[in-house]
Amino acid sequence: MTIITADLESDGIEVTGIAPGQNDQSARCTATATKDGTTVSGSADVTVTNGNSYCPLIVLDRARLSSGTWQVVLRYDGTSASGRSTAKAVVVP
Repeated sequence: MTIITADLESDGIEVTGIAPGQNDQSARCTATATKDGTTVSGSADVTVTNGNSYCPLIVLDRARLSSGTWQVVLRYDGTSASGRSTAKAVVVP
């Protein structure tokens, strides 16, 4: 699982990703941001294209994000495989 984007926008942290070589149509992606014991998450069904699973845009609501550095992780959960990305830091002013 690889994060393609994890960027702060006006609506919140926008996250997308890819699970290379995975083609489970029923898989889900979950984006989670954590900071100081607080967790904000969202999920979406994957889109499979050319033998890869893509996590579509997941928005972590800006209203739930306090100022500081959040660690964003993207998780893939399918019927035969699962995995998670390395964390990416996103700063909320």
